[in-house]
Amino acid sequence: MLGEALDIASETYRYAEPLTIAGIIFLALALVISQGVKWLEKRLAASTAR
Repeated sequence: MLGEALDIASETYRYAEPLTIAGIIFLALALVISQGVKWLEKRLAASTAR
């Protein structure tokens, strides 16, 4: 994803926009994955507590 953003940036000579978009996408993915892991940890903890 970062490589593609850098390719676009080198073609258009505009680095801020593609890298910002890539960062926002990465942040969104990280937040979703962390929430999924938190949910999974709670579910596994509840099932092993029985």
